[in-house]
Amino acid sequence: MGIQTLSLDPRITVRKPGAPNPEGERVVYWMQRAQRALDNPALDVAVALGNELGKPVVALLTPPFYPHANLRHYRFLASGIPDIEEGLSKRNVGFILRTCPDHSLTRFCEQVRPVIVIGDENPLRETEQWRVRAAQHLKVPFWTVNADVVVPSRLLGQEQYGTRTIRTRLQALLPQFLIPTKVVKMRIPWNKPRTLQSLSAHEDFTAGWSLGRSVSPVENWQGGTKRAMSILADFAKRGLRNYPQDRNHPELSGTSRLSPYLHFGHIGSLTIANAVQAASAPAAAKHSGDRRPIIYSEEQHNYMRMYSAKKILEWCPSVATAYQRAIWLNDRYELDGRDPNGYAGIAWAIVGNHDRPWFERPVFGLVRYMSLASTGGKFDSKSYVAQIGNLEQAHV
Repeated sequence: MGIQTLSLDPRITVRKPGAPNPEGERVVYWMQRAQRALDNPALDVAVALGNELGKPVVALLTPPFYPHANLRHYRFLASGIPDIEEGLSKRNVGFILRTCPDHSLTRFCEQVRPVIVIGDENPLRETEQWRVRAAQHLKVPFWTVNADVVVPSRLLGQEQYGTRTIRTRLQALLPQFLIPTKVVKMRIPWNKPRTLQSLSAHEDFTAGWSLGRSVSPVENWQGGTKRAMSILADFAKRGLRNYPQDRNHPELSGTSRLSPYLHFGHIGSLTIANAVQAASAPAAAKHSGDRRPIIYSEEQHNYMRMYSAKKILEWCPSVATAYQRAIWLNDRYELDGRDPNGYAGIAWAIVGNHDRPWFERPVFGLVRYMSLASTGGKFDSKSYVAQIGNLEQAHV
């Protein structure tokens, strides 16, 4: 596949056009959101370009200092870095780890002289500004690749007003994109120059940071692609069958538990979709004749986060205050905080984004209301509260 043809891929945004630098020595992959070596479209584009141009590929990971991020988040991120290095090595791709203050992409590129730079796409405002500035300062072509979703977001067109219209578009495009990816190796392996500095994948890169440490790490949650794949395999084998019923029962732990791994990019959405599809096929054949009562409508979703956001709205002096407090809590305490999915959920709960108008009432207006009685009646709320209490006592 030629470079011009590759640039037309709907996952790719050409942020700085032009021909690859003829004097460049390697392809640089600026890894940020997709922190993995498998099922990573951005890395795959870098590898394809490297093989096309006959140049090695090196991935640069520079964990930034995020607002509201704390030791909980960085400990999880750091525990996945050895898997990244190992996975890249198997594909003959180099890996450089740097952090503040030695984390400048443009300075790194001055040291390694790239032919082109490939980066991860990220729709959040702050990270978008990083990419805008990178395009302004880099002296070589710069592409970003949407590596987070199965169907490239740009193919959905304008923002959809409801989940019903999003699902229709996604289902039409899934056959084109829901296919396994091939793991392609670099033909020319990376050989790290002795003078090129990099932190060890196993050291604490936050040492010396003025980092908030009041929110402790979740000790029983280990990051990394290997751990994510293990959880996925367990879910596909044991949890998938009852997922439609159990996911809305927090007292049953019926979710996939993959959200933090998706947020940090330790696993790809296509990997999960293919695993679920493969696991569903035998089950579908076995129970194809079973009677199917309608249990859940398309409006139902994760109850506890939604209910918590509704209560924040009810207890705050204004919608704007509720929105900001929900974001602060999400970013500070959730392992999958600072994520487009989380922000979309907050917008859904507090301002009715992607939801239909409901009957007008005080405080909520036309935004969907949730009460303790109605929400608690959908699952064993007493059992859930007891479990939370037991967890808190275990950490005292």
